[in-house]
Amino acid sequence: MPRLIALLAVALGLAILAPQLRADDEGSQSFGIFGRKMGAVPQHNLKTARRQLNDGQYALAVLSYQAYVAGASNPDKDLRAEYAYALAKAGLRDTAFLKLDELSLGGPLRGDARWYAADVFSHFGYNGIAKDLASGLQKPSWIHLKKPSKGAVTPPAGDYRIQALRANRLGAQNRPYLASALFEDLIDAHPNDFLLYLGLSLSLQKIGAYKSAEVVLDKAAILASPTGPDKGLIKARRIQLRLAEQAGQGPETGLLPSHFLAFVGGQFSSDSASFNARLGYFVTPVLDANVSLGVSGANDTTNFTLGAGAQYYWPQGRNRGVLGATLGVDSSTVTCTISPGLTTPQGSYYLDVAFSSSGTVSLGITIGDTIYFGGWQ
Repeated sequence: MPRLIALLAVALGLAILAPQLRADDEGSQSFGIFGRKMGAVPQHNLKTARRQLNDGQYALAVLSYQAYVAGASNPDKDLRAEYAYALAKAGLRDTAFLKLDELSLGGPLRGDARWYAADVFSHFGYNGIAKDLASGLQKPSWIHLKKPSKGAVTPPAGDYRIQALRANRLGAQNRPYLASALFEDLIDAHPNDFLLYLGLSLSLQKIGAYKSAEVVLDKAAILASPTGPDKGLIKARRIQLRLAEQAGQGPETGLLPSHFLAFVGGQFSSDSASFNARLGYFVTPVLDANVSLGVSGANDTTNFTLGAGAQYYWPQGRNRGVLGATLGVDSSTVTCTISPGLTTPQGSYYLDVAFSSSGTVSLGITIGDTIYFGGWQ
């Protein structure tokens, strides 16, 4: 009898430790002992989270997104921005903006992630910013909200100067999404504070809402003192904004706006080959001034060339189009070289058209690598 009792105890223990796993109709899983259902354990998949969001079950959707994002091995920006979108629908304004701020270290958002960010602003009534961010974008096809809603905004409480300092601090700490919302709230309550507009314009610049930032600077110009430094501050901000928009501002392009560049590579033409090194300084985020050193060989002769030049950049996604001009001097010749090209994370490539003081024109190809360092602050 004791042996029989022991065997029954072991069997019962195994049944408990190794429960039967069954799937229910909702795509969840349940534990059973001897085939009896003990309780549902939801599978937090993306399909479930989206269904809950479309059905207006915002709190459940947030929990599902939270679990899904936490379990993803490498969640991309679109997914993380979608999570922020769900937080906004659940009325968690600051949390939603802070989730977007986590992505802002990569520069302005693109594609679906940018659309989600725009809708977060729209949800809480920041329609101008939302329209700017959503320009040219389509709503993701999975969104079919059965219960569209709008979030409530609570005006900033307490001393507005302390709130303004908080907004400026958020902007300085690369929290531009929440900073933009807070600046908007403060401007609604204090529409004549010139400095609030400057702070908002900088935060909008960081999230890529360039048109909105320009509108804000126009409003600031109306409030600016005609005799003080205000006009100068606005002019400086307009220049900074224009350069930021032109450069694409941020790591999302794959190439950071930088202070310096270093290039090494080889040039090849029909009658010579050379090794070139170049060191440049960015006068603006899209224009560098550089000096170069080349060592070339032709007809058993080695020549050293010193040069000075400039390059202008057009950011295109993860690449940059480049147009360079260099004036080089060797022992006997002065050469002007025009070099259209492309620089990418994988390498830099140029077509060189060289005009020599001796009256000759030559074509060459330069292949090398460019390192950008010392990012703009």
